[in-house]
Amino acid sequence: MARRIFLERAGKNVRAHQFVLNKPSTNSFEWSHMELSTKSKGSVQIVSINGSLDALTAPELADALAAELRGGRARLVADLSGLEYTSSAGLRVLLNNVKDARSQGGDLRLAGVQPNVKKVLDLSGFMSIMKSYADVDAAVASFAE
Repeated sequence: MARRIFLERAGKNVRAHQFVLNKPSTNSFEWSHMELSTKSKGSVQIVSINGSLDALTAPELADALAAELRGGRARLVADLSGLEYTSSAGLRVLLNNVKDARSQGGDLRLAGVQPNVKKVLDLSGFMSIMKSYADVDAAVASFAE
């Protein structure tokens, strides 16, 4: 099985495309991808994650969140409404950045978590560590509390 990943960058937006060659003797491909975009809402940075978060795409999310934290933006919302799948690599990135944001007086909060991703977060104990909200607006508003 061969894996390839391609990245497209346009400003703060990153699109990662991964394809897996299922059988070396065929041209059958299985595509998975992740798209990241960031925007500000007041003093809160919103990072929207769409697609699949796995070992190949997690470093891009780690880089995007680290860039926000390096820039002094520690109030972060991860919009997971478009996230279809996460692996342990994705969970690790979220956990590391929650710790880093909190050490800077901020937080990384989740918004719009889909049921299949929520199940993974529940089973791994992440929902007891991270704050989760129904949507981005609620997560952003929670920083005012």
